[in-house]
Amino acid sequence: MCHAPQKWTESLPWVLLGVRSSFKEDLNASSAELLYGEPLRLPGEFFDPDLASTDHVFLREDAVRASLQPAYTGPHKVMSRSDKSFTLLINGKEVTVSIDRLKPALHREALKQSATDPASGRIDVGILTTGLGAAARRRRADLVAALRELIKPYSKPHTITHAKLLQDVNAASQLMVSREQLDEALRDLQDEGKVTVVSHTHIRLC
Repeated sequence: MCHAPQKWTESLPWVLLGVRSSFKEDLNASSAELLYGEPLRLPGEFFDPDLASTDHVFLREDAVRASLQPAYTGPHKVMSRSDKSFTLLINGKEVTVSIDRLKPALHREALKQSATDPASGRIDVGILTTGLGAAARRRRADLVAALRELIKPYSKPHTITHAKLLQDVNAASQLMVSREQLDEALRDLQDEGKVTVVSHTHIRLC
């Protein structure tokens, strides 16, 4: 939050991730574990700190992404490397990319274990980029869709409170939504340009 080059709105998700994944002694669990039934997989658990020796990397896509689309693709095999760039094998073709878009990937077996959804036992690469299993991602996508429908009738721009929106979405859908889940869904809608989170208590509909 205190790094000058970065906007606080960009740092906030990382701060919240740290808060939600921190172990609470009085609860004997983290808040995320209480919500999802399992601990969050933190981004740092998926990346080796040493790019110089890794065989596979994740590649950051800088283009505008749709809601819930992961920021990184891969893992991609490293064909060659230099101080400034790596040549990767992507879809059968060798592509040279800047090193600042890369994150080292785990070794294959460790990666397989990290990408296994504990609920289904199946390998799910989406866990690596979102920290959520398939069921949790579906619940989040359903909530985002429900919110889209809920805000349609409002004239734009319009300001609404978090409390009112939370009350309405719980009344209008079969979902039992927590404030934390609402905040995560609102971030997706903000990425789509449909809302602006003005404060901790108010949202502007665009």
